[in-house]
Amino acid sequence: GCRTYPPVTTRESLSLLRLLNTACNTRDSKLIARAQAQFVKLKATGRVDNKETKAVDTILDLAMSERWAEAEAEAFRMAQDQGGVGR
Repeated sequence: GCRTYPPVTTRESLSLLRLLNTACNTRDSKLIARAQAQFVKLKATGRVDNKETKAVDTILDLAMSERWAEAEAEAFRMAQDQGGVGR
């Protein structure tokens, strides 16, 4: 298929993606802050590649700029692009 986003590499990334999706859907800046903190920790483990970092950073930036509709669309698209990862 024509995937926009890279596959996430860990279960932690997948749960972060779910958190991001929820945060964007509910326009919850506290959840965005939690997602960002979780992502910082995840990046520190060295298990997140550059493409994934860029994708998640883009979504976080949109959400933190309160561009919720765009953030929500991007988070949803990234989640869709995961297909069966982590099942």
